[in-house]
Amino acid sequence: MAPLDTVAPVAHSAEMVGDKLEQLAGMDAFVPGDILEVVGGASSGGIIVRTGKDKTSSVEIERLSKGSFVKALEVDTGRLSYELLSGSGPAGGWVSFTASGRALLVKAGTGLPAADVKIAQEALHCYSRRLAEAREAGKGDFILNRNPFSMVSEKETDTSSNGDSLLADLEVEAAVEDSNARKSVSAGASAIIVKDSDGEAVMLCHQCHLPLGDFGYGKHEKSKCLFHAECMAHVMLHERQLNEDARKSKEAELKKSRREEYDIGWKVATIPSNIDAATKLGCGVIPQGLCCLVLQGEDSVRIAPTFEPAGALNLEYLSIALQVRRVEGREPLFSLDPIQALQDTFAPEASMQAKRFVPEWIAGTSVGEVMFQADYHL
Repeated sequence: MAPLDTVAPVAHSAEMVGDKLEQLAGMDAFVPGDILEVVGGASSGGIIVRTGKDKTSSVEIERLSKGSFVKALEVDTGRLSYELLSGSGPAGGWVSFTASGRALLVKAGTGLPAADVKIAQEALHCYSRRLAEAREAGKGDFILNRNPFSMVSEKETDTSSNGDSLLADLEVEAAVEDSNARKSVSAGASAIIVKDSDGEAVMLCHQCHLPLGDFGYGKHEKSKCLFHAECMAHVMLHERQLNEDARKSKEAELKKSRREEYDIGWKVATIPSNIDAATKLGCGVIPQGLCCLVLQGEDSVRIAPTFEPAGALNLEYLSIALQVRRVEGREPLFSLDPIQALQDTFAPEASMQAKRFVPEWIAGTSVGEVMFQADYHL
């Protein structure tokens, strides 16, 4: 993590900005005697009521619910004392006009004045833009008195003052950042340094082209390309994914070459045909090569054509298996045995396996081959 030789912008707390918003939206909005309707606090059970004019005064246990009507008794810069006329909540106390740029009280039957709406929108727009700049710069507070940089991204966005335009701007910036995060970064690229509206040199993130803030992250100590923490994580994740894809591709190629070298993999073409064997045994037409055994009397069978795959058999497999039973007096057997188990000393090829056929003469036959493929697959 390398610190940048840049001057940190002036930062103000969220509380200071919030107070300013309330003063802008609520100043001279109401006068004593006005009948007001509570329009805020719907999601929190009502708006906060304090016993005194100061915001540090104690808070009433009960809140002033939305839809209540009150009478303004005293007004003082963003706050007023009231008398409850209808609804639920404390009978009196001090409340704020607005919170976070949204009106909590409006004159009964009139709605929020157009002038106050415009003031609140402008204040909220300023507040939101500073919040976005602070987050992009890697800081947790709000940055004021700082104009946008001339080189933020390849696409410039419209900066209108209404809330819809602001949301569209932020969505476009997020989409550009997400697109850039998917591209690989050249290790030999140089740092990106631009000048802001005050003429100060500012280093930009090599991934999203936004100001780095006080700290940046590089791939190594001498790296000239620095990134935000989130952008660095995207770059590292992308590189890891490329390495993982390359490793899987290499393993797949090795597996394919080994399967070709040792003839691993069952193929339909290796299945012996029943037609030639059935012809020699005097069987009639074999539909689609399917045949079965039919019991005749108590001690004999004959070959017959069939349409049922579940009852079909392969004549060559059957003849070899019967030959093993008649000559060896047992069923054919196959297994893959580790080479190390057959040797007394360790050998580099100990990870390999040897084919074992019982009896040995079935090696190279169709039965031996199908037993090997089945054992390897299982």
